[in-house]
Amino acid sequence: LLKCSPENGATNVSTNKIHLTFDEIVLVQNTFEKVIISPPQSQMAIIKASGHKVNVEFQDSLKENTTYTIDFTNSIVDNNEKNELKTVIELEENF
Repeated sequence: LLKCSPENGATNVSTNKIHLTFDEIVLVQNTFEKVIISPPQSQMAIIKASGHKVNVEFQDSLKENTTYTIDFTNSIVDNNEKNELKTVIELEENF
């Protein structure tokens, strides 16, 4: 993982979109089975890979003063060898 926007561990975040940039072309596999978002959402976030990037868009409203964690478990893999990338993102929503 080269870059995360907003940054991992960021506070006072007011966006429902997260952009991850990797140093390799990546794929996202089995998001419904492997990606864990806490606190849980009533609608699953849209998670898409495109080249070196993974984009996450929350479909639910995010609660004020709440820390959200996205655990991708082993759902992000490199395109060539399918090596799993362990990625956990944590953001704090303060509006």
